[in-house]
Amino acid sequence: MIECTISINDDAGNLYRVLLPELKECKTKRAKCLLKRQTNKLKIQIKAKDITSLKGFSNSVIRIIETYLKIRQLVKNDRINKKK
Repeated sequence: MIECTISINDDAGNLYRVLLPELKECKTKRAKCLLKRQTNKLKIQIKAKDITSLKGFSNSVIRIIETYLKIRQLVKNDRINKKK
């Protein structure tokens, strides 16, 4: 079994709410993904039988995180522009 853990300290609560519906039942015969929420930290643990499965799950999680961060930045920029 191959394992990978992604730890996030920034905006963990909101990111958890974004990831939960996507990864709630994220399990196949070859890999599974677990979300662990702590006070100000989010841990995403991926366990896979082979490197290809690990890469696939990791890429999916990273794409979701990247999309969330881009949207968060757009919202932040929009708020700044409205104040001007």
